[in-house]
Amino acid sequence: KSQVLNKFASPAHRGDMDMDVLHVTTVGEVIEHCEMKVLKAEDSLVDVLEFVDFSYVYPVFAGGEARESLTASADGFRGKYIGLLDMAAAKSAYISNPELIRHLLVSDCTVSAPILSTSMDLHAALRVFVHTEIQELCVKNAEGEVVGTLSHAAIFKAYDKIVNSRQ
Repeated sequence: KSQVLNKFASPAHRGDMDMDVLHVTTVGEVIEHCEMKVLKAEDSLVDVLEFVDFSYVYPVFAGGEARESLTASADGFRGKYIGLLDMAAAKSAYISNPELIRHLLVSDCTVSAPILSTSMDLHAALRVFVHTEIQELCVKNAEGEVVGTLSHAAIFKAYDKIVNSRQ
């Protein structure tokens, strides 16, 4: 009478199933798809700050094809990914020395950050977050195009949703 239906219904074996969730769920299944705007490392920081939203993540590329505007969609943009615009550094530069900011480039306020792959499992992605201490990272598809972002919190939300749906 006190026996459970199977080992997955048993609290003693619950961890056996839950840990696997992170290994079998890919980043591509949980990323926030959005039209990513990319920045060029060589662009003037003061020009870029006129239109960036400080609540978004902006991947920074060095080189690449010329474009008419300072931001471009990540679709089809080619260049070498170098990291993310460090919003804290950009804000600090803007507030502390408005004259100096005229001489800074986007690359001067770029932090080196890994880019995740849509095929990467959530366990591997979580390890990247732990080692970098960055809260949100860009995600690329198999063609190397930036297709969205993944936050540290989104991994835990996805984990919770999947585990609770199996109960």
